[in-house]
Amino acid sequence: MKVLEMQLSIRDENNNLEGCNCNDITKDSEKKTRRSLKEEGKNEKVLPPVDKTYSKFVWATGGHSAAAGHGNLQNETYTAYMEHAAKPIFESVGINFVGRNYAMGGMSSAPELALCQESIFGIDADVLTWDFGMTDVPHNWKHALYLSRAGVHRNHPAVVSINIHGFDNDLKVGLHKDIENRGVAAFYLKGDSIRDMEDPLPDMLGMNQKEIDAEPDYVRYFKCNKEIEKDDPGCGDHKYNEAVCPNRRHKAPWHPGFKVNALYGNLMAFFLIENLGDAIQELLNEDYDPVQKLEELKKEEEKEYEELFVKSSDLPKETISDFIDETLMSQIDPNIIYNHPALCYTALLPSEIRYEGILKGEDEETNKTAILNHEQGIMKVAAEKERSQDGMRIVKDDPGQPPCEVLTFIDYKDYFYSNEKDGWTHLTIPNDSEKKYVDITPYKGMVVICFIKCDWNKCDDGDVRNTTSLQMKVNDVDVVDFTPINQCAILKHQKGYVFPSSNNKYKIEVFVVPAEMGQPKHYTRITSMILF
Repeated sequence: MKVLEMQLSIRDENNNLEGCNCNDITKDSEKKTRRSLKEEGKNEKVLPPVDKTYSKFVWATGGHSAAAGHGNLQNETYTAYMEHAAKPIFESVGINFVGRNYAMGGMSSAPELALCQESIFGIDADVLTWDFGMTDVPHNWKHALYLSRAGVHRNHPAVVSINIHGFDNDLKVGLHKDIENRGVAAFYLKGDSIRDMEDPLPDMLGMNQKEIDAEPDYVRYFKCNKEIEKDDPGCGDHKYNEAVCPNRRHKAPWHPGFKVNALYGNLMAFFLIENLGDAIQELLNEDYDPVQKLEELKKEEEKEYEELFVKSSDLPKETISDFIDETLMSQIDPNIIYNHPALCYTALLPSEIRYEGILKGEDEETNKTAILNHEQGIMKVAAEKERSQDGMRIVKDDPGQPPCEVLTFIDYKDYFYSNEKDGWTHLTIPNDSEKKYVDITPYKGMVVICFIKCDWNKCDDGDVRNTTSLQMKVNDVDVVDFTPINQCAILKHQKGYVFPSSNNKYKIEVFVVPAEMGQPKHYTRITSMILF
C-alpha cells in the first residue's frame, strides 16, 4: 500500500503543476534543500525545494536494553544499521524509511508498553517489533498481550518478534500463528537465520595479527574461539567502539556490541527490501488504477482486522489466566484490555506523545534534539523543594548521558510526580492537543495507572501506592481500590471499574496523604495513565 500511496502522491502533485515557479530562494533553511539550475554561488535561478519522497514507512523498535543499543552509540543500534541499509532503497521508489528505536532498558513488553503502543511508538508505525526475550521470561502472557494490542493500533502495523528462540520457543511461534489467523501480519526472526550468518564468518583464533588486521571492519574480532564478541584473541576487548566517548554507560557483558547489531540490522533490512521488491513486482504484473487498487487493499485489510475483535472465550486461556485472575475476570470484560482502543499518557522516554508535545498541550512539535540534553522534565530533588503550581509534573531521576558529542542512549524512566506538599494535582485525558493529533473515540471509562518499576522491586518507604496513602478521583468520583495487574492497576470506585464521562474527558486527580511525624515524606511516581 505504501507504493500505491507514493504513486497517488506523485499523480496529485503532477495534476497541480501550474508551470515553473522559479523565484530566488534566500532563506538559509531552503537553500539547504534546493536543487540548483546552475553551479553554486553564481546568482542562479533555482527550482523550489522538491521532496525526494511521497510516502513514509515507519519501523518502530520495541525491546529491552539490548534492543535499545545500550553500551553502543545510537547510530550503532540494529535499528540504525537497518535504516542505513534500507533507506536509500526505499527512497529510490519515493518512500521515506524511518527507523524509530524506542526500546527501553529494563522494561518488559506488558502490560504498560503493550497498552501504550500508539503513544510510545507513534500512530504512524507500520512495523512494531517485540524484542523482550530477557525481560518477559517466563511470562508469555506479556508477549500475547503485546501482539493483541498491535492489532488494535489504528495504523494496523505488522508485528515482528526478534530473539524468540530459546525459552518457550514453540509457544511463542504459536502466539504468532494465533494473531495472524486473527488478521494481524505477524513475523518472527528465526534463531537459525542468525546462526547461518555467523557460522561462515572467520574465527580469529589461530590467526596472526596481520591476518586479523586484514579482515573487514565488521568481521575483525567478531568471532573468537567459536564465541561471538568474546574470548581470545581480543573479541571481548573490541566488542564496543572505543573511538567515541569510551567511558559511556551501559557497556555490560550481556549487551551486544556494534558488530552483532550490524548483523541484525542488515538482516532485517534485507527482509524489508525483499518484501518491497515483491510488492513492486506484483504491481508491475497487474493492470490497475492506483486509487481503486489502494481502496481494495484497505477494505481487505479492514475485513481481516475485524477477526481480531473476538469474544473473550476465544482469547488464549493460558495467557489470560496468568495476567487477569478469576475474580477480576468476573468483574471486567478482558476484551477491553486486549482489544479496545485506548489513550495512554506516558512520561516514559522515548515516546512520540512527549516528542509531539501532547502532554503539555502544545500545538507544535517539541524539538526532538532536546532529548540530547534531557531538557524535558525536572529532577526529583528540585521537585521535592517546590509545590506544584500547574497539574502533575514530569519528573526524572536520571540527569541524562555524560558529556558526549553524539547520543549514546535516549531511554529514561520519567514519571508523573506528586508529593504531600502538592495538595490535589490532576491530569485530563484527552487534552485539546490530543484532539488535534488523533480522532478521539468514545471510551468505556476504565482507567489503568502504571507505577514506576523500582529496582529489584524494592521501592523507598515514602513511595506510596495504596489508597490509604494515595487518594485519587476520576471526574470527581472517588477511587476506592487499585486492582493490581502486574505493576499496573485498574482504578475502582464503589460501583465498579467504569467511570462516568464528562464530554468524553476524564479528569484524573491525585492527592498524596502526608506521612506521620518521623516517617519518610510521601510521594508517588506514576509512569503512565491509560484510558479505555
